[in-house]
Amino acid sequence: MAQVLVVDRTPSVQDALAFVLELDGHNVVLAGDGRQALEHVADCPPDLVLVDPHLPDMRLPVLCNELRRADPALPVIVMSMHAVDRSATETCRPVAFLPKPFSACDLLATVAAHGPTPPVP
Repeated sequence: MAQVLVVDRTPSVQDALAFVLELDGHNVVLAGDGRQALEHVADCPPDLVLVDPHLPDMRLPVLCNELRRADPALPVIVMSMHAVDRSATETCRPVAFLPKPFSACDLLATVAAHGPTPPVP
């Protein structure tokens, strides 16, 4: 399964996402802000990033530019309960937008649709 980086400022949201994703067999790395996310990407590049655009230390376009610098093909899924600035979303070029609150089924379906293709046996 995929290595998924979850970037969200709320620990309870991080824990809930990690729980669901890990039950589905994914490896999950958590980051509470943009700086932590970029450190994780440098140490162990993920297959997919789930990001809340309202981070305490970094605007979404800045984070996405840095993520794209590390891997131009890295799929980014933006998840938010608030409206996201259209210019920020266009700059980020997410593969999907997941409106909060969302169900575990919606999360897993979105990750499956945009994550890496599993190897064929």
